[in-house]
Amino acid sequence: QGRNLLHTNIIGHAVEVIVVFLCFTLFRPLFPTTHFRDALKDDRAKSEDARTFYFWGIWVIRIFYVSSKHYVGFFVNYIRFINGFSDTDLKWLQGMTLANAGTVSIAIFLHTLRFKHILPGRVTYGLYVLLAYAPFVGVIHMSKFCLIYPQLFAIATVGLLLNFCGRKYLNAWQFLLAALFVADRCNYLSLFPRPSVTAMADTMAA
Repeated sequence: QGRNLLHTNIIGHAVEVIVVFLCFTLFRPLFPTTHFRDALKDDRAKSEDARTFYFWGIWVIRIFYVSSKHYVGFFVNYIRFINGFSDTDLKWLQGMTLANAGTVSIAIFLHTLRFKHILPGRVTYGLYVLLAYAPFVGVIHMSKFCLIYPQLFAIATVGLLLNFCGRKYLNAWQFLLAALFVADRCNYLSLFPRPSVTAMADTMAA
């Protein structure tokens, strides 16, 4: 119902485009940025063994965040933009979203345990890595859409790679995508086929 309400006027369409394609481009720079890797610049109380542990731990978390941003975030939003989810799929999506939101509060809790010296740093960090990847259970169900919408999966993958190249490249890519998707919705272009429920079932059966 909320999605249908957005489509009743041009302002609603504009809000949807901004949220789906340009949220990181327009709003993320307004907030301060912190990086896990900055902690490695402080040599205090860090043995070589600990630095190695956190170096690889930081990369695991970085891969998690970037892949979530582009596959659980942008890829899912692209499918929703072309109305490619069934009601059952949306229930899985809601559960995955709730699990992702829960990792934020859990991270704060584990951080508190670390600074109160209740649990060692490596234990809390390791638990956080495990819990951060837990929502990917929902991705198992959602992975079928990689086959149903290979174009959108490829688009999300390009965005992921550009994420490591620099913000300006990713921003340009997102503006381009916004223009293409809007043109497709307005029938100026035909870029993203929308398979019927039968076609989707046939894809999964194959």
